Amino acid sequence: SGKTFRHSAFAYMALIYASSEGNYIRIHYLHDSVPREAMIRNSMINVADTLCRQPAIMQCHRAFIVNLGLVDHVEGRSSGMALVMQHTDQTVPVSKQYAPTIKERIKNPG
Repeated sequence: SGKTFRHSAFAYMALIYASSEGNYIRIHYLHDSVPREAMIRNSMINVADTLCRQPAIMQCHRAFIVNLGLVDHVEGRSSGMALVMQHTDQTVPVSKQYAPTIKERIKNPG
């Protein structure tokens, strides 16, 4: 669908990460410092196109967008790299194609 992603529901910096689930995107975000989730019907392409205009927000996997400002630490795994996020017990996978850029951006933010 040609629907653009409306981002007024939360501030960019409140985004922790977003994950694709079929025709939906699960948005993990902070509201008044409390982690919350929202499901929106949209495509990862539309959401990435909007969110990734922000310097701290980057796609790290075909199904994940992450706020690099809220990465607690990086884990190396047999399957590759994973990002442990602040405010959540979830880890976000980083696919091989994104790993070099993610590493660089975490080391040199901004």
